[in-house]
Amino acid sequence: VYFTGNRHVAVGVKDEGTVLVLEDAVVRDTYGRGHDDAFGRGLEAGGGAQVEARRVLFDRNREVGMMATGAGTTLTLFDVVVQNTLSGDGGAYAGQGGRGLEVSGGAHAEVDRVLSLGNREIAVMIGDEGTSAAIEDITVCDTRSGEVTGTFGRGIESMRGAQVEVHRGTFERNRDLGVAAFGPGTSVTMADVLVRETLERECATDACRRFGAGTGVGSYDGAQVDMARFFISYNALCGIQVAPGTDEDGAPSLECGTMDLHHGEVAWNAVCGANVQCAGFAIDRLLDDVLFHDNAGTNLDMTE
Repeated sequence: VYFTGNRHVAVGVKDEGTVLVLEDAVVRDTYGRGHDDAFGRGLEAGGGAQVEARRVLFDRNREVGMMATGAGTTLTLFDVVVQNTLSGDGGAYAGQGGRGLEVSGGAHAEVDRVLSLGNREIAVMIGDEGTSAAIEDITVCDTRSGEVTGTFGRGIESMRGAQVEVHRGTFERNRDLGVAAFGPGTSVTMADVLVRETLERECATDACRRFGAGTGVGSYDGAQVDMARFFISYNALCGIQVAPGTDEDGAPSLECGTMDLHHGEVAWNAVCGANVQCAGFAIDRLLDDVLFHDNAGTNLDMTE
């Protein structure tokens, strides 16, 4: 099946009891709705619907390539490519968005063999308490910053109490943060992963000069990250960061993130291997058979 040139949402699935199996399909060039050019999503599932997509390409849709939201909603992906998602053209999302995959509101995603390429802001976003994702064999590359703000460009972000597991993942040439976790109750568990060449935000050339970021893996504001068998290298700022971060209103958070590292390597990062901004954090949690080397002469930095 080939979906192209549709408006608002190309494939929409809603309500408990609704089931869609989509195989051998292309979903491309979805435009905003007619009266205000808002949205333009490739796939949207909600209200407890069940969606399974196998061998599907999502290309040049707008605002979000694939979305699952609401308690009881499940999205299962096998052999899927989501790429080149564009910002919204109108409405409240004009010039914003461009995410490849968004799971929120208590939905669950099963992801196996997925490529995310050239999306915007956040390639894979998992948010909200009760929301979860089980991810295997994922590659997330070349995420761009927001079209208007020039910020973000993150590979995968989990927030607001969501639970994420990743087995076998590559996160390469994303911006700002390759892998990020924010908020109390948020958990990201990863094994057999590569995080490399995280670049500065696009605004680093002007609007956010000297604040371009570019860290491989970060945990903030009460989130927990656990990684085993990993290689983190060649990031523009630091390999890993554990810090307070900010709350949803942008105010400084008083709660730090936490992180546990096992059996890995953090090397050749431009400023430091690890940046820890949390007083009292036990540094040995980062040192379970973990090698830090060639990090611009600073393996551990404990300043803002």
